Amino acid sequence: MGRRGITAVAASALLALTLLASVQVPAVQAFSADTHYYLTYCLCRSCGFSAEQSRIIASADLSVDGGGTDTGFLYLLNNPLWHGLSVPPLNDLREGCLWDRALARAAPQSPAGSDAGLIAFGQFLHLQQDRHAHESYFLAPVWGHFYDGYMTDWLAFRPGSSRAMAEESLSYIAAFASIYGLSNSTEVSLDLLIGGLISANPSPSFWSTSSSAAASGVVESYLGESVPAPMVFAFSHQGEVVPPSRYPPIPLFSYLQLLYEQFLLWHALW
Repeated sequence: MGRRGITAVAASALLALTLLASVQVPAVQAFSADTHYYLTYCLCRSCGFSAEQSRIIASADLSVDGGGTDTGFLYLLNNPLWHGLSVPPLNDLREGCLWDRALARAAPQSPAGSDAGLIAFGQFLHLQQDRHAHESYFLAPVWGHFYDGYMTDWLAFRPGSSRAMAEESLSYIAAFASIYGLSNSTEVSLDLLIGGLISANPSPSFWSTSSSAAASGVVESYLGESVPAPMVFAFSHQGEVVPPSRYPPIPLFSYLQLLYEQFLLWHALW
């Protein structure tokens, strides 16, 4: 093959990678605010966390999907290790690391219950919840679930899996609450709660996300109290809270970064 042919192949490969990158960026998100914020908030309140503590935990959970950093294209949004975009053994290891990290940062003696511990726990819950939406996909570490769009992000897409995810989240939240001397304030009816959230957003569609307002209404009715709006945290690729990113996300760099973090950076993260 001549130089011109090699150049053409290289250009085609670059174009293909760019196109793949452009679909990978939004596909990293799994589950929407109805899960990562409103369901999480409701379960935290039911396990005895205060409204403010529940808001911090749920906001940290939700912010993993949008919390870029100020380190150029090294930003958390595309780090698969925070989103369950991997094989189960690696996700098991990552989940264990994040759980231990949250426990180490928990400080019940703090008046606010230690924001650092609550934030770390919210980040843990994000991975724990995303695993139910991500692990079943072929080549999930690289491709995510872009060929299903956002449909898998809906609780209504696989109700049985959504129910199992919520039950597991509740178990972890109850265990974390016990560190703070809290206990379930009420009996949690997961079937009623998940059923209400699914009824509020019943029709998964390819590139659409579920309605946060509808989910908020369900949770407010379930708890019998208003639900505060989520806060926005920005995280570094190691999960530390940082100022919001000064850099716009660049699709090609994002995709290359995903590959780099998934296959080459694991040992440096923990």
